[in-house]
Amino acid sequence: MVSTNYLTKSRFIDGLHCAKSLWLSTHKYQAGSYSQNFAGHMGDQVGQLATAKYPEGKKVEAPYNAHDAAVEETQQYLSDKKISAIFEAAFTFNNIRIRVDILERDQDRWNLIEVKSATNLKDHYLYDIGIQHYVLQNLGLKIKSSKLMHINKDYLYQAELDLNLLFRFHDYSEEIQAILPTLSEKVQRLYSTQETKEEPRQEPSKSFCADCAFWGYCTQNKPDDWIALIPRLHKNKYAKLMEMGIESMSAISDDFEISDNQRVVVESTKNKKRFLDKDGLQQALES
Repeated sequence: MVSTNYLTKSRFIDGLHCAKSLWLSTHKYQAGSYSQNFAGHMGDQVGQLATAKYPEGKKVEAPYNAHDAAVEETQQYLSDKKISAIFEAAFTFNNIRIRVDILERDQDRWNLIEVKSATNLKDHYLYDIGIQHYVLQNLGLKIKSSKLMHINKDYLYQAELDLNLLFRFHDYSEEIQAILPTLSEKVQRLYSTQETKEEPRQEPSKSFCADCAFWGYCTQNKPDDWIALIPRLHKNKYAKLMEMGIESMSAISDDFEISDNQRVVVESTKNKKRFLDKDGLQQALES
């Protein structure tokens, strides 16, 4: 039987954020919902565009569910100095499996490049690239730089697509050196989470869970009028309602302080009636 107690880049990032998400992806993977959304499709297209900047590059064709085959294919490309860049390069170290978006050859060293369709930097990108750097370094590859390649929001499309203007780079090399000593401990902690027999506890909320694949699983016992569905409900308000033992909008009292728009949602849900602000709609249409 193949062990499911391994880490990938996404499991590592998810595990740092939520122990329950990591545990579920290890032990109850089928409980998740994995349909690709618009952002996912856009990310794929941006990834393909990014590789066009490296015309002498070679893509590892082995699929993600054939990781060992992908690692073998990667090793062949690493030894072929005619190949200037490898796309979707696969590696394994300490049961951590990664696929590197772009691994650019620079004589006897390599530039690690992670491609994102985002226009702004996000906090978890450092660890996203950091775990890849950690794996490659421990496998003996000489890393010259570790960069994020992302969309330039100021780029204006003209007659032809200019990839040099479309993409920007952010070099994480120095920041990664600062966190590298901490990664071994984090990896071991996540392995301990995977080995735990009991499912970790984590109260779901829209702000904390974002686009988690296990949202449906973790909220299956919540009421249809769950308070977390109130738009823009501050986490402190949510916590206060939970302390009061209130999970349903129907149980929220009239004197509980929420915004006017939130009160409309609560009352509409309680009464099971649609709310229409005719004057507001008229003003919006006129503008």
